[in-house]
Amino acid sequence: MRKSIFCLAGYLLYKRRAMKYINVAVKYNKMFAFDKVKSNEKLKIDYLWKNLSVSGNHRHDWHSFYKGFCGYFDERFIPSDIYNGLVEYTLNLRKYSICLQHKAILGNFIESRNRCNTIINVIDNVCYDHDWNILSVDEVVDKVKLLNCNVIIKPSTASGGGRKVLFLNSKDIKNDDFFNKGDCIIQDFLREGDELSRFNLDTLNTIRMLTLNLNGKCTVLSSFLRMGIKGMHVDNLSSGGILVGIKDDGRLHDFALDKKLNKVYESPSGILFKGQIINCYNALKEFALNNHKRIALANLIAWDLAIDKEGNPIVVEINLDSGEIQFHQIYNGPLFGERTNEVIEYVKSHPIKRIDAK
Repeated sequence: MRKSIFCLAGYLLYKRRAMKYINVAVKYNKMFAFDKVKSNEKLKIDYLWKNLSVSGNHRHDWHSFYKGFCGYFDERFIPSDIYNGLVEYTLNLRKYSICLQHKAILGNFIESRNRCNTIINVIDNVCYDHDWNILSVDEVVDKVKLLNCNVIIKPSTASGGGRKVLFLNSKDIKNDDFFNKGDCIIQDFLREGDELSRFNLDTLNTIRMLTLNLNGKCTVLSSFLRMGIKGMHVDNLSSGGILVGIKDDGRLHDFALDKKLNKVYESPSGILFKGQIINCYNALKEFALNNHKRIALANLIAWDLAIDKEGNPIVVEINLDSGEIQFHQIYNGPLFGERTNEVIEYVKSHPIKRIDAK
């Protein structure tokens, strides 16, 4: 009886999340009048995804969306209602992912030269310096003021879209900028190298790379480059940014997209995307794959990666939920590609993990 209640609660959660992303698909289809999938195509979709459905035949809307935007049909496109409502929770257990995404934890997995310099960690209203010495609030203010540099203060969790992120000069910091605001970190501004900064000098431009570590095999699924608009510090779509897909060999696609799927053909600095190559892309892929193995409790990681002045890969943060998969699939095809059936079988064979999503 108790197990049945948990199963029902888990299902209702999936259903609610699924409907959210179905509504997005319906909105996109109405906005762009995309091609409806045909009867024989629906049969292929249902045959592949029937065991993971949490929302009925609504999932055909996502395939109509991808068919219209990409210009071809492939039943392996994963609908966002299935991905966000079920697959994501199965691959990344909530009891682990909530902790692993906490920005204070990142230093336990990533070497210091490959992450942003953290000056202060605030955890449960206790302040720690870089070496985990406990400081008073006044000591933190004094320490940061002496740096006389630009700093960034951001929540240790749930900072997606640049929410509650604060940019300021260290000499202007005050107690209420970071204290009694929940867990947060104070970091140096990262000085980004030319490889990515050339697309917009005002923003920390990052590569969102999605890696899958499953059944002893770790692979890169897809990547795109994000950049903000002129005058903005953040590169998030919700803050007006754009993103452009990266092909497997490091070449950029010909156009970027904003959050409304408008096509943009040049960067804020005036660089045409067509023909551009991210020269360090293979090194970034190798870095992400090697480090994913050190975070083995997460099967699926969306890395936000930058490149510093010395050419080192820098992990800005990792994301274990809501990986903006529609943009990955628009540019680079079905998210799991040749591993689609493997992922489906894994989710089917791990039903207990579905109950974990609460």
